[in-house]
Amino acid sequence: MLGDGRKCPLCDKEWQPERLKAHLKVRIEKGKQAQKYQSGLQSSAGHLASIVNNLLPTVLDLATAAQRLGMEDLHGQLTAWAASLANLRAQTSNSSNYRRI
Repeated sequence: MLGDGRKCPLCDKEWQPERLKAHLKVRIEKGKQAQKYQSGLQSSAGHLASIVNNLLPTVLDLATAAQRLGMEDLHGQLTAWAASLANLRAQTSNSSNYRRI
């Protein structure tokens, strides 16, 4: 991996061989840890999206009922909440939103 010389095969910078090995080992470990974090984020986002998918129709039904009953303030609040939930659902379903670690 280190080649014949004292230059890094990735950046072409001069390194002491043992320091380069240690540096690359740290970077590899950080990459592995980042993969674990990403996996956890993906799992949590999926769980959150499931909860939102179950909750959103109920909130929309409540907003409709509030409107029919003439409860305009409550209708507005529930409609705003539904919009926030829809936005959250969109964010959790788009994995590019949590890939930037």
